[in-house]
Amino acid sequence: MDSSGSINLSSTKSGDAAAPFTSSSYLSVSRSQVKRQLERLNRNKAAGPDGVSPRVLKACAEQLCGIVQHLFNLSLAQEKVPVLWKTSCLVPVPKKTRPSVNDDYRPVALTSHIMKVLERLLLVHLNKQTRTYQDPLQFTYRHGVGVEDAIIQLLQPTHCHLDKAGNTVSVMFFDFSSAFNTIQPDVLCQKLQKTQVGPSTIVWIKDYLTNRPQFVRLKNCTSNQAISNIGAPQGTVLSPFLFTLYTSDSQYKSETCHLQKYSDDSAVGNCSASDRKALQRVGKTAQRIAGAPLPAIKDIYRKRCLKRAGKIIRDRSHPSHALITLLPSGRRYRSLRTKTTRYRNSFFPTAVRLLNSAS
Repeated sequence: MDSSGSINLSSTKSGDAAAPFTSSSYLSVSRSQVKRQLERLNRNKAAGPDGVSPRVLKACAEQLCGIVQHLFNLSLAQEKVPVLWKTSCLVPVPKKTRPSVNDDYRPVALTSHIMKVLERLLLVHLNKQTRTYQDPLQFTYRHGVGVEDAIIQLLQPTHCHLDKAGNTVSVMFFDFSSAFNTIQPDVLCQKLQKTQVGPSTIVWIKDYLTNRPQFVRLKNCTSNQAISNIGAPQGTVLSPFLFTLYTSDSQYKSETCHLQKYSDDSAVGNCSASDRKALQRVGKTAQRIAGAPLPAIKDIYRKRCLKRAGKIIRDRSHPSHALITLLPSGRRYRSLRTKTTRYRNSFFPTAVRLLNSAS
């Protein structure tokens, strides 16, 4: 942000700082940014309620980027989202071959691809402006962090605690029912005011979340429209990130207890020796059927373990970054003290051993 309050919404892969535009206090996007996002659209996706196919937007990115840029900047300047851009078409898709009740259908939301382009540009900006406010133990919708990190982060203190005789660990798993529908726009905007997000952008987000038309389409039939003023729309780019911001102030961490999240769900998995042997037998059977060699499970685990450890080492903001540290010599990593085989074979002690053996 410069002295005039203008911000360039960078959409580069590296997330480098963007050069400022000369504008007023609202956000603005450039022609090149819009063109880049149009060219990245998946042309095989279905069109939204506006009827604009991503195939056309992608093929005509050079010709349309100037017009789309003008529409985006008008929307941001006026702090309004066109009604058609925030309209959702819900298509029920069967979960099973012969659905018999409503719960046997999964609602798939079709939204405007033009709107998704603007959302992707805004997402980069919002991520930068709210970075210090985000929950460090939220493992979804973050670049380079995923479900593997969530499992590792939960298992590490568990193994460490159980390494001492007489200790026990209790874990409770819970999730939000219809998570995105729990968002209250006014409450979200109040939370955004505590971040570095500009006032005009907050007003735009509130308009994005309110007065949203929705209708259901089944084959050639469509229902009447219903207006929604609560929750966040499904099938959009911004909704998942806004949900993480909405719940980011619900966090807790201490030496004996911590709360971590993976969106609105939590999932923990473990691979015992018997499981690995069973999986290895399946792999050998598949190898005989395919007539081609397949890598051993232990080789796959070793490669993925080193890859995940490398990401943790490079990301200083990772919650587990301090567990893999170099010795003063700078050539080897500090080993973790373990007393039990279970803890010794868990991720972090194994990762340190593999890193040291590879050095």
